[in-house]
Amino acid sequence: MALKARYVKTVLVLFSVSVLALLLLGRYSVIQPALAQQEAKRIQKWEYCTFSGPYLSSNEWATTVEYFRESGTSQYEEVKGKSFGTAFAKLGADGWELVGISNEDTGQLNTRYLIKRAR
Repeated sequence: MALKARYVKTVLVLFSVSVLALLLLGRYSVIQPALAQQEAKRIQKWEYCTFSGPYLSSNEWATTVEYFRESGTSQYEEVKGKSFGTAFAKLGADGWELVGISNEDTGQLNTRYLIKRAR
C-alpha cells in the first residue's frame, strides 16, 4: 500500500509541475507576443495626403499636396517651380510612402497619388 501511495504522490507532483510549466511557457510564448502585436496595431496611427500634378499654373509647372486632417478638414499646398520628381522625393524624405494612384479625367488627365506616413 505504501508503494502505491508513493507512486500516486509522485505522479501527482509530476503532473502538477508539468501543468505549471505549460502554463508559464504558454503565457510567455503565445500570449505575450499576441498582446504586444495587438498593442502595436492599436497604437499605430497614420496621416494621409494626396499629391497631384504636374500642371501649368500661371505659366509655371506646379503640383498640389492636400493634407487630410483627423478633424475631416484638409489643407492644400501648391508647390510651384519645382519638378514633379523633386517634390515627390521631398515627401519621401519626410517619411511619406505611396499607397495608391488615381487617374481622374477632368478634361485633362490628372493623376493623384495617395501617400501616408506614421504619426
